Amino acid sequence: MQAAECVVEEGEFVILGVTTDGSSFKLSGWSETLCHSLGRAGSDGHVMYPSYVHPVMVGGVECVVVCASLRKENTAAFDLIKRFIAEHRLMTRAGRGAVAKSSELIVERRNFENNKWQETMK
Repeated sequence: MQAAECVVEEGEFVILGVTTDGSSFKLSGWSETLCHSLGRAGSDGHVMYPSYVHPVMVGGVECVVVCASLRKENTAAFDLIKRFIAEHRLMTRAGRGAVAKSSELIVERRNFENNKWQETMK
């Protein structure tokens, strides 16, 4: 995979450790594993996360923040992330930046039942 730089101005989205039926995603450490799979080894042998993904905890829930610019910069990595979301039926929401400023996403960001962000991932 080619290296891609995060362009926060283009926005970001958050993959939540919550399935579409509202239950917790039970795979422990999934957020770090996903980010690790997209990383590369540094000169010291440790894997470094790419700049366009990073694991976070939000309200005690494991999540991954993904820069929207990845869609243009590295389609293979973006497709891998989309497949992971679909296979595990995970919820997503808008994050910071331009993507989060869309009027339909502002509502969704605060209310998971109005989750329209998922549709923009197709």
